[in-house]
Amino acid sequence: MKRHYRYIIVSSLIFLTMTTPIARADDSSLWPSDVKFSHSYAFVAPVIADEWLYFPSFSYSTEMGWFGQLMKFRFTEQGTVLDLDGVPALDCQGNLLPTARSFWNTSNTENAVNTMLQSKHARRIFTDSAESLRLTELSDEKQANVSRVLGDSMHGRPVVLDYGHQHRKQDRRILLATNAGMLHLFSDNTNILDESWAFAPEEFLSRRTDDIRHKSYALDGELSLFHDDVDEDGIIEAAEGDRLWLFFGVRQGGRSYYAMDLTDPDHPALKWKINGNDTSSDFALLGESWSVPQLAYISANNGANQNRTPVVIIGGGKAATDNTGSVNFKGSGRAIYIIDAESGRKLFSVSPENSSLTNLQAPFYYSIPASVALLDSDLDGFDDRLYVGDTGGNVWRLDMNGSFADWQISKLAALSSSADIAAADADSSSPSSSTLHFFGQPVIARSLLRVKLGEKATADVPADWVLLGSGNRDEVIAQTSNRYYALPDRQVMPYTKHDPIPAPLSDKDLHQAYSQKAAHQPSDVFMHGWYIDVAKAQIFGNGYVIAGNVWFTSFTPTATTGVTDSISIGTTRLYQIELVTGSFPQAQAVVSQSEDRLLENPGLAYQDKYQQLWLTGASLPSSDTGVCASGGMLISDALQPRRIAEYVSGN
Repeated sequence: MKRHYRYIIVSSLIFLTMTTPIARADDSSLWPSDVKFSHSYAFVAPVIADEWLYFPSFSYSTEMGWFGQLMKFRFTEQGTVLDLDGVPALDCQGNLLPTARSFWNTSNTENAVNTMLQSKHARRIFTDSAESLRLTELSDEKQANVSRVLGDSMHGRPVVLDYGHQHRKQDRRILLATNAGMLHLFSDNTNILDESWAFAPEEFLSRRTDDIRHKSYALDGELSLFHDDVDEDGIIEAAEGDRLWLFFGVRQGGRSYYAMDLTDPDHPALKWKINGNDTSSDFALLGESWSVPQLAYISANNGANQNRTPVVIIGGGKAATDNTGSVNFKGSGRAIYIIDAESGRKLFSVSPENSSLTNLQAPFYYSIPASVALLDSDLDGFDDRLYVGDTGGNVWRLDMNGSFADWQISKLAALSSSADIAAADADSSSPSSSTLHFFGQPVIARSLLRVKLGEKATADVPADWVLLGSGNRDEVIAQTSNRYYALPDRQVMPYTKHDPIPAPLSDKDLHQAYSQKAAHQPSDVFMHGWYIDVAKAQIFGNGYVIAGNVWFTSFTPTATTGVTDSISIGTTRLYQIELVTGSFPQAQAVVSQSEDRLLENPGLAYQDKYQQLWLTGASLPSSDTGVCASGGMLISDALQPRRIAEYVSGN
């Protein structure tokens, strides 16, 4: 079968030094309005592509406002990060050395991307039009109003694209999206970085402000790619019939989604745009576009079609009113949308609206800003199930087998307080303040679950684990208690209209994760799911399941008041827990911690050349002594990747 690649990547950029920014909701609440910042920050993990490591960061200065930076280093088979001079770029604690030079820099202090943008005489900057889907280039006159400073991107990572070889040179491109309202495509020629073009959506061109202290949001979401790779070589080749489509929302920047055709890197095309501000459209319930588009193949959209037409599936998003701390009870964002990837047309939705040919009615009371998690349970090439959490502590299961009329929505878990659940069931005007919030994409893992049959007999039955953590992105600095959940779903085949739906899982059905081996646990413990408490911390991403272990991060904010030369935003901790048992071999599940760091998810990178799997952004080197003579730049702790798996040929 021809291989279709669908993968989520991240867009991000770099910023450096801060003074007196204006605090707002979400992440900007980390920066008190009277605090000075003496170094850069990064909320995302480095990206490893072949032998290269790309690292984004962001900052604020009174001269430049909020801005970004991107650095490039060599990454060796042994896990060493080398700079342009061939010497280690990191100190013994995994921090970037102040002397380290990026491969694009002539000095260790240079912001190579900004230097390139400011020196470039002619730029290709595209924008869209309300009248048509055609991209138009901005004139030199209009370009004068476009910043030549790389904007900040807090929530994405660089996307590295391989277009093969052109004129005997490897054609490597990098996608970056920023809160300056621009999507950049750069050309990376080892030691030279150049901007191929930039896309500046019209809606952000008109939003510019002269107040550089103002922390604005624009293109601040993750990027999602669809690569139809005809010859399965991993290279984007238009001449071979390959296709490369890009999909992205704008997160806190607004209620829009964009789709672009990047098959020809020098001639981009806008495929479609969804404007959630149009209340008369099919997307009237769309909130802020936080949910990262997920590419799927569903039988309802294909039938006997052997070409397998892809769809895009998104959560309904987050209501702008959530910026006040509301959980968005009975507001916008209470939907799941299925969209034709080619045209942008809504095919189907799941929402509180009445059931119809294009909608399945669901008792959604809370917004769904999270990305959905997809599963092809019978491996027939079509996704037949998805899971997603909402901002009210609920976890939903959508069965997508057959036609749209056959689809079923059910609640896998209700994990908020009993008062919250009762309020929702009674269609109350508002819930209590103790509601859990799920903002991250669930993780799905398949395994066997040991079930107790009698006094002594047990049996192993299949189960699909749904893993996710709670945290409130609207109140990042709140030191509240949250949990990471591992929920077993024993119904591994799609529900039909005639199947009884079991009661949702609740806290009383789960056990607390143990700090001892499974052999010391009760004999029937495997039939339950588990949770782990993270006191005064929040969980914004949901990690990975690798070789039977769950890896995820938490964030504990640091309360800071008054003017200081350096602000500590908080601590990121990395956890490792056995999937099925909920046990961990140490006294605690924390493997490592990074100070002054908000990391939603570790980075995961597989090096095909060396057959090694690396976790980035959340761990110290295993040989760390805790003592560093050199002292590193406080851009992010734990830049040093952690090797967590190595594949040996024949084993």
